[in-house]
Amino acid sequence: MRPTAHDAVMERVDEQGRVLGFSVLGVSRFPKDHPLEAELIAGE
Repeated sequence: MRPTAHDAVMERVDEQGRVLGFSVLGVSRFPKDHPLEAELIAGE
């Protein structure tokens, strides 16, 4: 796991650093009028 620019989002990566997935923490605490936005970038 490695952190991202957003405190609630962690990336799951393999030994080479390739993103395998992501986790979003504390979703139920997000304000309903301010949804989480995250940019997912495809690896090479």
